[in-house]
Amino acid sequence: MSDNFTKAVAIINDAIIKRMQKVKVPKSRLVELFLIYLSKQGFIDSFFVLNDTMCVVYFRFVNNSCLLKKIVRISKPSRRVYISYKDLKLKKK
Repeated sequence: MSDNFTKAVAIINDAIIKRMQKVKVPKSRLVELFLIYLSKQGFIDSFFVLNDTMCVVYFRFVNNSCLLKKIVRISKPSRRVYISYKDLKLKKK
């Protein structure tokens, strides 16, 4: 079994480095929820589900520079990281 979330993060990071406007990533429920969060926070313009296995992500650019710089996965199957909800920094509008 492969980890679609890790693949999606790697593909997005590669696309950021290559300054691509859009990219296709493997679809899973976790990836979809992550993309919804990025869209609500304003880091990506939009995304849509292409089919049962792929999503297309459109990046947001300001002054010809992508708003996302890099996505880093801290907790992974080989190393679990747990934090308290009190340690989370919430973005106030």
